[in-house]
Amino acid sequence: MKKALFLLLLFTGAIIAQEKGFYQEIPDSIGSLKFFELYKSFYANKKENPIKAHIYASAYLAKAKNENNTFFIAHGWILAANLHEKEEVFLTYMDSIIRLTKVKNSKEFPARAYLLKGDYFYRKQRFPEALSNYSLASQFAMQKTNPRIIYECNKAIGHINSDLGLHKNALRLFRESYEYALDEEIVSELEDLYFLSDEFNKLKFLDSATYYNAIGIKKSK
Repeated sequence: MKKALFLLLLFTGAIIAQEKGFYQEIPDSIGSLKFFELYKSFYANKKENPIKAHIYASAYLAKAKNENNTFFIAHGWILAANLHEKEEVFLTYMDSIIRLTKVKNSKEFPARAYLLKGDYFYRKQRFPEALSNYSLASQFAMQKTNPRIIYECNKAIGHINSDLGLHKNALRLFRESYEYALDEEIVSELEDLYFLSDEFNKLKFLDSATYYNAIGIKKSK
């Protein structure tokens, strides 16, 4: 019991220190914006002006915490993490979301946090850890019937299988991803079509690769 309490206090202290280091002084003109306005402004500045993006993310998170809104707090941590995609602190933010939302999970969380952890490990080519987190993301997404996250997990796992030379497994997953994107008219449909065609090509199923390539060319026009 004492050990568990110590670990909880240690984790809480780490999160508080992390947040203190993250928050910036927020001008009234930014602090008064609505969540969707802060969200849009963050991504509008993320690449060209990360310092300004930092202020928008800080304002978003501060607003969420003031309103004690778990959903928006989780999204605030995602914005914060997006400024550190290649750094290990990215995982700290995702773990914060998981601890916040795991007991009272929603349709999006903690599934999305596990998905983003998987993406982090995939970027680092740490495939076992990536697969573990994608699997957890799928499990939570299935519990709350979130097909979009399941789709993203399947596609990500397909890429890992392809990288490892398991092309039949990858083909099955990319086919499922493409069919879902087609049915739901998702913007990434053409991208999914390319992955499917490329996998047919790697398996030397050239007729199938040509067939799906022709569909892709027609749709892109």
